[in-house]
Amino acid sequence: MTKQVIGGLWMAASAIAYSLHLSIVKLVTSSINVLEVGCIRNVIAAIILFSAYAADGMRTPSSWRLYAVRSILGVSCIMCLYYANSREILAVVVVLFTSRIFLIAAISPMILGESVSKQRWLGIAVGFAGVVITMWPSDFSWPSVGAIAALTAAALSAGSQIAVKALVSQNSPLTVSGISACLFAILSVPVAWPVWTPPEFYDIYLIGCAAIFSALATFFAAKSLSYAPISAVSPVDNSNIIVASIIAFFAFGEIPELRTIVGSALIVWAASYVVKVT
Repeated sequence: MTKQVIGGLWMAASAIAYSLHLSIVKLVTSSINVLEVGCIRNVIAAIILFSAYAADGMRTPSSWRLYAVRSILGVSCIMCLYYANSREILAVVVVLFTSRIFLIAAISPMILGESVSKQRWLGIAVGFAGVVITMWPSDFSWPSVGAIAALTAAALSAGSQIAVKALVSQNSPLTVSGISACLFAILSVPVAWPVWTPPEFYDIYLIGCAAIFSALATFFAAKSLSYAPISAVSPVDNSNIIVASIIAFFAFGEIPELRTIVGSALIVWAASYVVKVT
């Protein structure tokens, strides 16, 4: 078995884990406010990631202002994503959230000074065309609140990832993860406090499972990139759209519309193309 095949299998595992994470969150948010779900998820993630950071020796972080920016964007992203997940079908949420790839590619030259080729701009344009097709209703009315929230989450995620890229140039990845997770948890508490109701143990258990699947998705993706270049495994990563659609069909009876399928195809192609020409 070649390294690219192994890398592809790890990335497929990442796609499955992330789709399971969103599916569990969708289930829980039917009974608990999304802000509370996001808060509990962030607290659990903080316990896990800060423990790993402590075990690694707790290296001194630098650039606290950048950590603050990343944390505000990250918490806002999670809350918007979970809200979108509670209001829109899972396939649409995953498709629109994938558009963060194009947002990162479009914004990073302005912030990080990276150059963008004409081929890359072509991929970005096709990707955004897929986004418009996916989120715009077939009757040409205004997009749903859930779709707008998913696209907002994608924009916030793009900003957060650009901040991470700047942070890892000054800090170790584990330091960035551990400190960010703690700040996420701290910022989430005042956001969730006004709507807080004591959760059932079963709900906490489910949110904990979602947090674990989310962490596993990140780990599996990193493992994948240790075997193969991102250009080789990126198309497999985009399979989370298919995985999410399958899970949503059996778990929630959700069936994506034709516009979602067409938009997904454009976004998957464009995302793979942007990665290959970058």
